[in-house]
Amino acid sequence: MNRRIGRADPARLVTILRCLTRARLEGAATPRPSVGVARTCVDLTVDRPRIVSAILALLFVIAAACIGPPDKMALQTAMFLALPLAFIWFGDEIGSYTGWWRGHYIDKPTPGCLLRVIGWALLFTTPIAIYGFKMRQAC
Repeated sequence: MNRRIGRADPARLVTILRCLTRARLEGAATPRPSVGVARTCVDLTVDRPRIVSAILALLFVIAAACIGPPDKMALQTAMFLALPLAFIWFGDEIGSYTGWWRGHYIDKPTPGCLLRVIGWALLFTTPIAIYGFKMRQAC
């Protein structure tokens, strides 16, 4: 039982340092917040699309809680919104994945802008899904 609590993974620390150094070399006054994931940098800067999509998602969850049973509808809506928000916020990172996924090989990266458009489309279909669920309960 001689383990140290909070022991850091050296590879992860090297990745984070590379990301911070790269941000410095690109001319940023302060390094952009980033998280090392699979030896790449995930940009966590807050920009307008992320703020707008988060506000819309929060409004949709509140609206769903007001329409139906609060705990069930809010949880279902939040789970439905996880994929669109991931596509909007991390479209480039998700699109850059190549390799095996569910028995299929992805050999070319998907454009991040395409994933963002799909994310916005799914986000805007959320009110339709909430209304459809409410109508299904009414019958």
